[in-house]
Amino acid sequence: MEDGSRVRAARRRLRSVRYAIGIAAGIAFAGLALLARAAHPGSSHASSAQAAAPATAQQGDGGFFAGGAGSSIAPAQSFVPQVRSGGS
Repeated sequence: MEDGSRVRAARRRLRSVRYAIGIAAGIAFAGLALLARAAHPGSSHASSAQAAAPATAQQGDGGFFAGGAGSSIAPAQSFVPQVRSGGS
């Protein structure tokens, strides 16, 4: 009968460990969520120095996402694909 009590004790320890892991994960998730909210640049608590960015930075510098010359993924307008139909 000792084997049954050992199995019950192991299951009880496993249940306790699972609860502890779940609680620790919940606390870690909540803590990371609060850190992300505090560090988010669009938060309402941004300082006035961060909120008032220079006009040159807002206009873009021609980078990939700013719509500059290097951002187009389409081929040049003068590009005409050569298609050949093979006769059999």
